[in-house]
Amino acid sequence: MPGFFQLPPGSGRGREGTRVLRSGRLRLVGLLLATVAVIAGMAGTRAFAADLQVTRVFDGETLEIDSGGKKIAVRLAGVDAPEPARFAGDEDQPFSVSARSLLATYTLNRVVDLREYGRDADGYLLAEVFVGDRNINLALVQAGLAEVVERPAAEDLNLAPYRRAEAEARSARRGMWMQERYISPAQWRRLHGG
Repeated sequence: MPGFFQLPPGSGRGREGTRVLRSGRLRLVGLLLATVAVIAGMAGTRAFAADLQVTRVFDGETLEIDSGGKKIAVRLAGVDAPEPARFAGDEDQPFSVSARSLLATYTLNRVVDLREYGRDADGYLLAEVFVGDRNINLALVQAGLAEVVERPAAEDLNLAPYRRAEAEARSARRGMWMQERYISPAQWRRLHGG
């Protein structure tokens, strides 16, 4: 019979004449089960939670997320955005308002997913933030509104796509890369007491 085979008599694996699926179909079932297992395993690397909603954007790299009534401060892993003024009368770093605005446009009042990388020295949760399939951290770098930065707590973060995006943004002179005299956010903090 096409698609089936019969067990030999006395095999101990069923009654004589019992039909068993052909091995090709068993492999398909096995492949489907393996795929489900892989997808389930991926859930550990990316926190899929329908109740994570961005309630506040502090600057171009820091958010507040509501998780079932609990507020969580999140810093975007792998990126450093231009600095806003720390005190009234201080000067904003160029492009800090644009970085905050773009982050708010992408995330404010939206449900997000996080891929977590521990906590930084200030206690912020370090994470890649996703809205749907869009990596928000990477989108800021692509727009020229954040630079790539290595933070010790996020050592497992693959920075290769971020570095490529930064190189492309620099080459195209997008965002903060259009400035004649660029000062990194880290340098700005040192110069302005941050």
